[in-house]
Amino acid sequence: MLEIFRLIPSRVSSEHAAGTPAPDGATPDQPYYTVHYDLVLATTEEAH
Repeated sequence: MLEIFRLIPSRVSSEHAAGTPAPDGATPDQPYYTVHYDLVLATTEEAH
């Protein structure tokens, strides 16, 4: 279960560069958004 929460900084960086909109008006530079997106990506990849 803990493996689901591993971070994927490289993936997040490329997504931000692509112009992915930040939630709640946050900017891609904010750590909160980075961690949040990492968790979502990790969970999605584990599901496959």
